[in-house]
Amino acid sequence: MMSQVQASRLCGIQNDLLRWLHDYWQDLLKGREMPSRTDIDPVDIPPTLLPHLLLTEVTDDARLRYRLVGTAYRNTLGVEITGRYVDEIFRNAYGHYLIELGQEVVRRRRPIYTELVLPPVGDGTERFIQRLSLPLSTDGTNVDMLFSGDIVEPVALGSPDTPSAGRERFTETLRLIL
Repeated sequence: MMSQVQASRLCGIQNDLLRWLHDYWQDLLKGREMPSRTDIDPVDIPPTLLPHLLLTEVTDDARLRYRLVGTAYRNTLGVEITGRYVDEIFRNAYGHYLIELGQEVVRRRRPIYTELVLPPVGDGTERFIQRLSLPLSTDGTNVDMLFSGDIVEPVALGSPDTPSAGRERFTETLRLIL
């Protein structure tokens, strides 16, 4: 039988921390379709992963509100977003993308792994983002929270590793329904 680490590797998740998060979520299932927020114990989570985690509430009107935002994500944005809605923070195509991605996780009730590149921001760097969005459910049926890990890596313009220099919009390069 294949170990969960091997299974998460085969499903396309490249980052070790996000593979760990996927395996942790699977361990929490215990025969259910989705775990609950109360199943998550921060003590079990590696300290190197905590700054990359987000908990996003799915409200009754299907809006997404950040409930917990790791320091790495907050530092990337340069502003505190805990308690705020996605649609009031990101009023652009990227915001629509985040909402659509969250709604797809809610609709499918399955984890979704994405990779995308954001165009240069004020400091002149593109950002490569690996995101794992995992559904959580209090009642075992309806997704009421998203448990996500975001790994954001700057890519200097002009570098041979730059995925798409000169781009003005973000580009999703991979989407996997797990």
